[in-house]
Amino acid sequence: MNTYVIIALTASLTSLALSVYAVFKAMEAWGRVAETRRLLSRVLEYRRGVERLSRVRSKPRRRYIVFSYIGDIGDDDRGRLEEEILAKYRDIFGERGVELAKPRLIVLDPSLKCGIVRVRHTYVNHLIGVLGLVRRLRDRRVILAPTRTTGTLRKAREICRQTAGLKR
Repeated sequence: MNTYVIIALTASLTSLALSVYAVFKAMEAWGRVAETRRLLSRVLEYRRGVERLSRVRSKPRRRYIVFSYIGDIGDDDRGRLEEEILAKYRDIFGERGVELAKPRLIVLDPSLKCGIVRVRHTYVNHLIGVLGLVRRLRDRRVILAPTRTTGTLRKAREICRQTAGLKR
């Protein structure tokens, strides 16, 4: 979970707990002490669980997105394609988004009409959307179609070879 989301969630839960506490005090005044204590313990247990989640930070994992493309892309266009993907990502998610996701074009094979992009696991869906938005490379039309996502580069290369075998 994003740190900012957890902080916002904790703050909103704290304010919720205070307002719930006021309701519980009113319930106690009406004579419902047992129900009040049971509900209050559930709220506090939930808050402790959220705080525990905020302390746990997972290691950023890499994901490899295999994509095939339609268009004329040569070996010398590898850098330009990576720049175009980064530019589209930056347009949509900003500079901070690029820093967090760290998208990199790992493989571009013109003979197989296939490529592999590496990204952090929490930003896979962002990058899949961005790949669909890349329409031009220089003055040529290009369509990038994400094929599959995998956790290892070895499996990504295997998928790239398999999809090329299906096209022939």
